[in-house]
Amino acid sequence: VTNLRGTVEVALRRPRAPEAYREALETCRSETERLSVLVRDLLDLARGETGALALERSPVDLSALLCRAVQAHDASARERGVVLERRETSPATAWGDPTRLRQIVDNLVDNALRFAPEGSAVTLETGRDDGGVWVRVGDRGPGIAPEDLPHLFERFWRADRSRARATGGLGLGLAIARTLAEAHGGSLEARSVPGEGARFTLRLPAAPES
Repeated sequence: VTNLRGTVEVALRRPRAPEAYREALETCRSETERLSVLVRDLLDLARGETGALALERSPVDLSALLCRAVQAHDASARERGVVLERRETSPATAWGDPTRLRQIVDNLVDNALRFAPEGSAVTLETGRDDGGVWVRVGDRGPGIAPEDLPHLFERFWRADRSRARATGGLGLGLAIARTLAEAHGGSLEARSVPGEGARFTLRLPAAPES
C-alpha cells in the first residue's frame, strides 16, 4: 500500500509525459497484483486455521500431479540452470482436493528453485507406505540452519542467513502449504543438513480402495 501511494503521489506531483504516467500505472498494476496474492493467501490461512477451507476431495494420482508440476515449472528451472527430476517409488493415489494439492506442490517446487544452485537438480518423488502416501521435494542448495527449522512454516518468516529470501516471495508459501496439508488430514515436514540442501515431505491420506 505504501508503494502504491508513493508511486501515485510522485506521478501527481507535477505534469508528466504520457510515457511517465504509463510507467507509474504499470508499477501500480504490479503492486495491486501482489496485494491480491497476499490477500488471497491470508484468506486461505485464516480459513484453514478455522476449519472453513472448502475441499473437493477425490482420488488424486500423485505421479500425474507431479508430472504436470514439472511441466509447469520446467521453463523457470531452465532459466536458473536447474534440472527437475521426477521419481516414483511406488504408485500413490491421495484422497484430496487436486487443485489444493497442486498448490502445495507448486509452493514446494518454487521454494526449492529459489535456492537450488545452477547446475543442480530439484527432485520430486512420490510413493506410499503404511502411513499413507507421500510427496517429497528436495533441493541441493545451502540448506537450512538448525535454529531456523522451527520457524520455517511461520507466516512472513524469512531466514536471514543461508536461505534468505533475497530472491523474492511474500514469506507465506510454506505457511500456506502446511495449512493445506493439515486441512487434508496430512502433514508437511522439512529436513535439512546445512550445505547439503533441504527436503520437504508432504504426507497425505491414501484414497479409499474401490
